[in-house]
Formats: sequence, C-alpha cells, structure tokens
Amino acid sequence: MQMRAPYLTLPPQSPAVPRTEAAFGIGLVWKVSAWDKRREVPARALRSLALPGCELFSLQRDVPAAEVAEIGATDVSTPNIDDLAIRLQQLDLVISVDTMLAHLAGALGREVWIMLHADCDWRWPATGSRTFWYPQARLFRQHSPGNWSSVIAELRAALQARIAGLTTRSPCHPPSAAPTDDSRVAASVAAAADNRA
Repeated sequence: MQMRAPYLTLPPQSPAVPRTEAAFGIGLVWKVSAWDKRREVPARALRSLALPGCELFSLQRDVPAAEVAEIGATDVSTPNIDDLAIRLQQLDLVISVDTMLAHLAGALGREVWIMLHADCDWRWPATGSRTFWYPQARLFRQHSPGNWSSVIAELRAALQARIAGLTTRSPCHPPSAAPTDDSRVAASVAAAADNRA
C-alpha cells in the first residue's frame, strides 16, 4: 500500500526563493543533529552537483557562509517551518540527508532525493530506491559504511539524466498547491516540526 501524497498543503504564496528563470532549482541539506552523525555528508562532496543548467540553494541552517560558498549555493535557509515549506514548493528538486526536511518535502509531494548511510534508519526500506511513504522520493544508498563518494556519483549521474530530459520547459517555478484551511495547515506543519531531526 502506498501513502497518498501530498498530505500537507499550503495556501498559494509569493515565491520566496530568488530563482533564475531558466535554471533547475535544487535545495540541499547535508548536516544533521547530534543523533546518528553517520547520516551527514561533507559539504565539499556536493560541489560536483553544480552542473550546467542547475542552480543550487542551501536549506541548511546554522552553517558558516564559507561552507555554503564551497558548494556554490545560495543560502535560503530559515528557522521558520512555514517559510521552509514555502521555499520547498519553489524548488524543482530537494537533495537531502535523512532528516526532518526530507520528510517535509515528501509530505508536500515535492521531488526529493534522499542520501542514506549503509545502516539506515528503520523508517526506510532495507533495499531499493523507493519508499511507500513518499511517491516522489528516490533513495540513494551507501554501498559501504562511511563511503559517500559512490552516492554522490550516482546522484550526479541521475541529475545529469534528469537535466538532459528537460528538452523543453516553461519557467521552473512549480505550481502552488490548492488553498486549504490555514489552521489545519499550521497544525499539520507544526506536527512535522515536532519530529525535526
């Protein structure tokens, strides 16, 4: 049985991410909280994802500006979960380690690629690249503990294929979700925040 997605929605909002019209916008998250640091990816490894036609955005909170610059990204991070959800809706793709933001992107029905370490959390299936939680999610797994290089290589190849498939497209801003009751949205987003990693 597959979960229905999106199961979180937001009212239409003005774009919060300073996008280049023709670029494919990618949000990045590479650090985690103190629980299970094996989930974390070195920032410098993500630099190879700065492909022609892509525009990288850091959704990572509390990191030095030099670290964001090392990746070649623009910082659009925010501590406000409502604003974070709006930013996710303005991006074409989210690439994240296993943390709250990956779940929020999936719950909003955004396309999200999730980097998993070799002994990943029980919430993810033991094998395969898909999860029944989020139809728009794709899983990229370590082949050996601590080795992120193969994961990044697979991500880069998948991203190159994704960009090559975009032969014709309109400006890259995804359509806003249909309006919903604000109080219900706030409660749902707040519940997601309670599980923040």
